[in-house]
Formats: sequence, C-alpha cells, structure tokens
Amino acid sequence: MRKVPILGWIMIASCVITLVLIPSRKELDQTKDELATVKNELKAKQKVVEQNFPLSGDFDLVKAEGEAQKRLTEAFSIVYGGLHSKEDLEKNNKMLQNYLGTDLAKEALLDSYNQDQYFLERNIQTQFGIKNVTDKHDCEILVVVTYQMKIDGKTYGKAYTLNYDLENQKVLSYKYDSMRVVNTDENK
Repeated sequence: MRKVPILGWIMIASCVITLVLIPSRKELDQTKDELATVKNELKAKQKVVEQNFPLSGDFDLVKAEGEAQKRLTEAFSIVYGGLHSKEDLEKNNKMLQNYLGTDLAKEALLDSYNQDQYFLERNIQTQFGIKNVTDKHDCEILVVVTYQMKIDGKTYGKAYTLNYDLENQKVLSYKYDSMRVVNTDENK
C-alpha cells in the first residue's frame, strides 16, 4: 500500500515541474519574433550572396577577369620597368591611379623613382593569377612582377595580393612581399 502514495507524489511532483517549465505566452511570442527576425536577416544575406555570385545575372565573369588581367598587367609592367623619365610618369600617372587606385599607385611608384631619378632598367615579367571567384565584388588576385635595377643590374621581384572588385574593376586593398630573384647568369 505504500507504493501508491509514493507513485502519487512522484506524479504530482512531475506535473508541478512540467507546469513550471512551460513557457509563458509572452516568452513564446518573443521567441517567435526573434525567429522571424533571424529568418528575414538570413533571406537578406542570401539575396546579397546570390547577387554577388559571379555567375548570376548578366555578369560576364570571363570578360571581367580578362579586363582585370589587362589593366593590372599593363599598370604593373609600366610601374616596374616602363618609367624612365618625367615625361613617362606624366603620360602614365592618370592611368596608373585609375587602374591601381591612388594608394597602391603611390606605394608602387616609390620603387620606381625618387624625384628625377628612375631606378628600374626594365620589366622582365608580370604574372597574373586569380583565385577561385565566389564574389564578384571581392576576389583575390595575385600579381608577381620581376624587374631589373639600373644601379646593380640585378633582378628583383615583388608579389602583390590584391582584393579586387571585378564588376567595378578597382583595387579594394593590397599587401605585398619583396624578393631578390637569383639569376643563374649572375652566379657565373
């Protein structure tokens, strides 16, 4: 007979605990509103991702990549070996700032000249590569330039990593590493 009252107390206690743990209507409504807000934010972000996806709409990814390669290769080839006089600089300065952006153009030109002294003999090579594009407004491009210095005749290089907007054809940000390129001809 004692078993029945113990089971009864257990049932009563579990009912009380269940009633206490049931959320109030206010809490349910608040959670529902938060869920709706999160769903709307998710839809908005998904829409932005779909719009920026390089293969969506009428965006021509191949054409945009080709244009970026043409512009950046031309600009870096001029900066690293194509400037030999003040006239060369004046002739190309506007294009360099347009293609590279003001900050990058100014930074890169520091390697090329100082006042009226031009340091670079010639551009040896400018290489270009694009990482897998997932956002047409922010992709990563690698540009590696090798050039010969007038002073010592040795070959140097610089590798730029650019965050680039393919749709608007502009540099968003950049970082670089300098290097000394060892030629087998120089070692003889």
